[in-house]
Amino acid sequence: MMDNSGPLGDPPDPSGDSAAIRHLLDELERYWQQIRRSGRLPARTDVDPAQIDACLPHSFIVERVAPGVLRLRVAGARLSDALGMEVRGMPLSALFLPEGRDVLAARIDEVFDGPRIMEFPIHSPRGIGRPLMAGRLLVLPLLDREGRVTRAMGAMITEGGIGRGGRRFTIPAGAEIRSDAVDGPLRPIAPAPVFEAAEEPAPFEMPRVRRVADRPGRGHLRLVVDNG
Repeated sequence: MMDNSGPLGDPPDPSGDSAAIRHLLDELERYWQQIRRSGRLPARTDVDPAQIDACLPHSFIVERVAPGVLRLRVAGARLSDALGMEVRGMPLSALFLPEGRDVLAARIDEVFDGPRIMEFPIHSPRGIGRPLMAGRLLVLPLLDREGRVTRAMGAMITEGGIGRGGRRFTIPAGAEIRSDAVDGPLRPIAPAPVFEAAEEPAPFEMPRVRRVADRPGRGHLRLVVDNG
C-alpha cells in the first residue's frame, strides 16, 4: 500500500518553505559545505550517506548528460514514491510537469557552469484524490573523478500526501529562485542544534536496496544506489 501521509508529518505550507523543510535543506547544505576542501568543490566520492541519513529519503545525485538534462544516478525512496515508479536512471525532469521542465531546463545549467547553488520552490497542484504537495528543490554542485563539475547532489523535499497515482511538480510562475555563486558569499546557515544523548547511539546501517514492487506497507524507506 502506498504511504499517503506527508513525509514530515505536517500539512503542507503552500509556500513550500516550512520550518521542517528548511531544517532538512540546511542540514544537507551544511554537510556539503563541510566536505569542501580549501575552497574546492566536493567530489562525488566525498559524499558519505551516513552523514545525511535524515535527508536520505528525499536526496539524489545527478549527472549532467547534456545541456539542461540531468540523469538521476542515486535516488531516495520519496522521489520514487511521488512519481509512482523507480526513478533511478531517469532524467530529473521526469518529476516535473511540462511547464516546470521548461523552467528547470532554463536554469539548471547554472549549477554546473557557474558553479552555483540553486534552490527552487515546487508544488504539485490539488486534484481528485490528490492533495496539495509543496516543497523545495535544492541542487549543490559536485566534481567527478576528472575534476569536472558534471555531478550534483541535492534534495527534493515536499509536504502533503501523495494520494492517487504518480505526482509531478511545477515551479510556480514568478517564483523567486535562489542562485548563489559558489565563489561568492554563501547564505549563512545556523549551526545544527546540539542535543545531549541519553544513551549510546545505534550504529548507522545503509538502507538495503529494495525494488519498488517489493516495498512493504507504510513507513519503510529505501535508497537505490548507482555508484557510477
